[in-house]
Amino acid sequence: MGDEMSEKIGKLIKEHRESQRMTSAELATLAGVSQGTISNIENGRFGARKGSIEKVRQIVTLLQMDISDDVAEYLFIDKDKFPPTKRVVYNDEMIFDVTNVTRALIEISTRKKVVSEDAYPHEKAHADEVYTFESDVVINTIMDYLKDNHKEIGQKILDNLRFKSSKLLEIYKKYDQKEKGVFNGEEEN
Repeated sequence: MGDEMSEKIGKLIKEHRESQRMTSAELATLAGVSQGTISNIENGRFGARKGSIEKVRQIVTLLQMDISDDVAEYLFIDKDKFPPTKRVVYNDEMIFDVTNVTRALIEISTRKKVVSEDAYPHEKAHADEVYTFESDVVINTIMDYLKDNHKEIGQKILDNLRFKSSKLLEIYKKYDQKEKGVFNGEEEN
């Protein structure tokens, strides 16, 4: 059952990813794993180990997939609380190099407020429509701002790195001076 279920879930993830016109590299970045891990998962090559199941559950939740009861049970997902009311938008234009070593990835998400259980069905439907509309406006506004100001953001990061590096250098210099004093037979006060 485990291998069959892994293959079933992997196939569902791949089909859902492709239906969203998302590459495996984009999903890997979004999920914080390697592209090879996505390939393994989509090909059903993950076991029932806790870490593997947790990563697959995270991906299924991230993609907000419709899942069957047997998949939910296998992944320990409470169907009453699924899919979550979080909508994540990924934009690869918000990946930019800060230094030769570090790349910044900015992800923006919105979360729907919980609608009262006592609300009428038409009120819940209206809330869903409003949420969808507002989410797009909020996310697009923030993404536009980030696109317009990414150079300034990158510069601010570099300025902060320089400042923190200078403070760290001061600490090392003080430490080095204390060590030299101890090795030369001087006592610390």
